Amino acid sequence: MELYILILCGIGLLQVLLLIILLFKKNKINTSSFENIVKTEITFFRKEMADVQKNQRQELQSSLETFRETSIRMSKQQRDELSNSLALFEKRFTQNINELTKTQRDGNEKIRLAVETKLADIQKDNGEKLEKMRETVDEKLHKTLETRLGESFKLVSDRLELVQKGLGEMQTLATGVGDL
Repeated sequence: MELYILILCGIGLLQVLLLIILLFKKNKINTSSFENIVKTEITFFRKEMADVQKNQRQELQSSLETFRETSIRMSKQQRDELSNSLALFEKRFTQNINELTKTQRDGNEKIRLAVETKLADIQKDNGEKLEKMRETVDEKLHKTLETRLGESFKLVSDRLELVQKGLGEMQTLATGVGDL
């Protein structure tokens, strides 16, 4: 936009110069008055250019200030969005960790219950097997005891019979000695 203003000012200055040259040729204006007119026009053009540059600087400064404010606002907005996103991420992460922890705890509880159930089954099975082994050992022990006691009683009985026979023989002998 500023370029257009400069071009328009330059075109205006050229028109003024052309007008002066035409007047100079037609009226044969003297050189000193021509120089004064040109100097006046150049001074006027310089003043306009200074005003245009001043306006451009003000517009540029205003644009830069607007850009700075916009940048600050956008930066703050992005920081807020990033902070919100981070908070949301942290919340979701915490929820996921809690869910995983709960899932793992539930899984561990299921495993513990399964192990306890299996252990109880094993203990029951071992108890039944031990009871069968005890019964078998009792039966064999009872059988062996009966057999050995039977043998011992038979042996004692045989010995007692021998002793009784011996006593009977001694009685016979004592009777025979008594008869003598």
